[in-house]
Amino acid sequence: MEEAEIKHADAPEMAGAPGPQETPVGQDADIKAHTRKEPYILLISGSDSSGGAGMQADIAMARRMNVFPQCAVTCVTAQGARGLTALDPVSPPILRAQLDAALEAGAPASVKVGLLPDRRLAETVADFIMSHRLENVVVDPVLSPTRTGIAIDTDFWLDPDFQRLLLPHVALLTPNLSEFLKISRCSFDGTEMAASVGRSEQYKAEDAVAEWMMGTGLRNLFISNGDSSSDTIREWLYVTSRHNNGIYVTPLTSERIHTRNTHGTGCTFSTALACRLIDRDIPYGIAAAKANGLLREALELGATLRLYDDASAHGPTLFRMPGNRSGSGGRT
Repeated sequence: MEEAEIKHADAPEMAGAPGPQETPVGQDADIKAHTRKEPYILLISGSDSSGGAGMQADIAMARRMNVFPQCAVTCVTAQGARGLTALDPVSPPILRAQLDAALEAGAPASVKVGLLPDRRLAETVADFIMSHRLENVVVDPVLSPTRTGIAIDTDFWLDPDFQRLLLPHVALLTPNLSEFLKISRCSFDGTEMAASVGRSEQYKAEDAVAEWMMGTGLRNLFISNGDSSSDTIREWLYVTSRHNNGIYVTPLTSERIHTRNTHGTGCTFSTALACRLIDRDIPYGIAAAKANGLLREALELGATLRLYDDASAHGPTLFRMPGNRSGSGGRT
């Protein structure tokens, strides 16, 4: 993406140290005439001290996509080779102040929501999204960060009333399979969605997912399955048709990339997807495929690298930035 040229007025001479100068009204109009208003993504997630997931991964992927990120931190965490060892949520007023400050740049072109560590913060975010009618909202419903002994109050995700409050305003929900089964309370354990079972069993599972979506008002859903033990990963994209409100499911398969550097896969994927949705003409299927391609490239680039002395520890997904091999940039 080319960088816009900004014409600055010469500051008047002043005695003493120079400081910021107010731009005269006429010159402000001149700057607007010679610059381009850029879209931004609003990232709402927790801070990860390891740099591998959460806000740090969200910012890294947004910058890779050449989308400017504004941020609202929901909590501060301590994470390392042993996983999550401490977590401190921010107060609802501090979170709301961060969200309101972002709007000084206008409405975001897309929104990515990650870890919401308690119900008060979740309701703060839901109220913000609804009151401003934000679009292209991608929610990664983190029920519990990987490898943690810390108790986190995310049971609000299981509450049908909260689901019906937030999910009609969400463009795409991106849980992994275990998270989805907990949130939806669908009466199957996930094996019914495997490629090896009969098609009739798959139909039953797909119908149960679609019924839950219609009951909550959720229009689009991507269920990831990287935690499965199979070498072939099977995932699912459910999209509601704009023409007849029918829900269509697309199974997606890929071969597993063997690596210990999987900390932040969900954050990386959902942020890449949210950035893709800024292009309003892109179908959800293509956006998901392109986001998954970036995730897989990141996993491949970091597969032979290690951050911790403990070789069994899970390292960051974004050890190397996808796209660097070819030098590509922009929202490609």
